Amino acid sequence: MKKSIFKMMLFIVGIILLFWIIKEGLNVRPEEMRGWILSFGMYAPLIYVGLFFIRPLVFFPASIYSIAGGLAFGALMGTVYTLVGGLGGAMVAFFISRKFGRNILQRKLRGIEHLQHQIEQRGFYYVLLLRIIPIINFDLLSYACGVSRVRLKDYILATLLGMLPGTIAFNFLGASFAKNNFTSIIAACLIFIVLFGLMFVVRKKMKNMERTSFKEE
Repeated sequence: MKKSIFKMMLFIVGIILLFWIIKEGLNVRPEEMRGWILSFGMYAPLIYVGLFFIRPLVFFPASIYSIAGGLAFGALMGTVYTLVGGLGGAMVAFFISRKFGRNILQRKLRGIEHLQHQIEQRGFYYVLLLRIIPIINFDLLSYACGVSRVRLKDYILATLLGMLPGTIAFNFLGASFAKNNFTSIIAACLIFIVLFGLMFVVRKKMKNMERTSFKEE
């Protein structure tokens, strides 16, 4: 119980530090970031989504880009554009992985054999759980799925559903920065706390799945 409370406190402190770093440490002004994205006018959403498609090629953090979406388009439309772009980027990484083959990527991405095995054994559910909790890099998971035998439709649906909680949270956080409103920031932090609690549930489920898989073998 005490350990869980301690982790929760660390998470809240982390959110506060994240806000401080973005606002002060990196000297990022919400108005300037939003202004840059929206400077493309009617093409701003298209540019934003398009950049998301190429983001996996450079492993640029999806979380930072999601926050930028909330800054520019608000919590609702930012979430919509981020889901479209995030799914597109995940598909790009997936097909690159399948195109260039198992041997090449396994030499570059060592240590993913266990991850591949679980994906192939559990398919949709395992990809869904790993998308919900950020214990595996988003793009690394996309590439790992590409060299596995997971079905494409399972990968797409699991990615879309798994992205949803984090996408909402990060876009809401970005929108709260744009409003520069203390109440909005607190609300964004509460969303992250709920997501953090969900991580414990998902992690427990994953461990149960792995134990079941081990017994079956």
